[in-house]
Amino acid sequence: MASCQLMQAAFVRFHYIGYHDLFYPALDVLIVVGMLRDLVVDRRVGKVYLYVFPAMLVLQAFASYLERGNPSWWQSTTRMILGL
Repeated sequence: MASCQLMQAAFVRFHYIGYHDLFYPALDVLIVVGMLRDLVVDRRVGKVYLYVFPAMLVLQAFASYLERGNPSWWQSTTRMILGL
């Protein structure tokens, strides 16, 4: 799953995916393909997928919220981290 997350840099470079912010769904599709592979070959889905994938979806939603909403508490936190 970590290797799939590294594909974000490659997906963003595709004009349509990067322009429309579809890189998270593209990454999720890649991970679901890995889950399907496990289901077909091993007849079960790996426990890592079952625990990490839902948490990753929540973190992706939170990152999207921070990017689009840019709340004031986030701005003050980043200024504090940067020492501004």
